[in-house]
Amino acid sequence: MIKVSVALAAKVMNKGQQFVRIALQRNLVKFGFAVKLDENGSRYDYFINTKEFCDYMGITEKELEEYAKADKKRQDIILPEPLF
Repeated sequence: MIKVSVALAAKVMNKGQQFVRIALQRNLVKFGFAVKLDENGSRYDYFINTKEFCDYMGITEKELEEYAKADKKRQDIILPEPLF
């Protein structure tokens, strides 16, 4: 089973990572959740359930794995986004 990161979910959904993060923080999607890591709520950790994400997107886990593999090959060429 593949682990679905926020980055992978965003690419499959054709949305930005911030879109996915906010949707998880606000419980707007049923495939995962966000957990506050500090008292003021400025840091979160995210969990995305693979099966529920695939069901939500109407794809199989095998299709998700194939997408992730193809995307990983492309990431070797693309420079990473800055952290700031």
